Parts: sequence; C-alpha cells; structure tokens
Amino acid sequence: MHGVPSTKEQAIVATARDRDLTEEHIQAKVAGVEFFVPNGYGGTLCHVTLVNGHIVRGESSCPNDEDAQGLAYTDALNKIWELERYLAAEGRYQVRVASGQVSS
Repeated sequence: MHGVPSTKEQAIVATARDRDLTEEHIQAKVAGVEFFVPNGYGGTLCHVTLVNGHIVRGESSCPNDEDAQGLAYTDALNKIWELERYLAAEGRYQVRVASGQVSS
C-alpha cells in the first residue's frame, strides 16, 4: 500500500534509525574528506562532505601535522554523530505528533 505511512510504520522507521546509529552508518555518510592548514590559524581544519552535499568542519589545534589531521577528522565525525542523533530524535518527535501524543 502506498501513501502516507501509518503511525506504527513511522515508529518502526524511527526505531530503525536509532538502531542504525553505528560507526558504519556514520562512515557511510562520508563522501569526501579534505584537510586545510590556513595561514596564521595555528591548526588544521577538516572538511567532511556528506553524501547529501552538506559539509561538516572539524578542527584541531595540535602542532603535529599527522596527529592534527586525525584529531580534526574525529572532531568532524563527532559533529556528524550529533546531527544524526538530532535526526533520529526529530523522527521520534514527529511520530508522537502524528499520533496525537504531543502538539507541534
């Protein structure tokens, strides 16, 4: 059956989103990674481009170039985790709104 998903179907999707928040899920969102060391910044920036085109920036002020890239990349991944957790929470909230449990 096509059309608007039922509240039960929406709840199943929201629950599945929560289960899918794994390291593999986050890594699958990454389309590309670029590192920058701007003049006068004193650190390294990491731009992670997601598969949807959104860019997440990670930062590191570590003086060692090799360590700085790893730290900046980890910072960007942590921000992606936050975005994905927000998306899952929003999905759960929308299910509650659709079922009349809360008002929007």
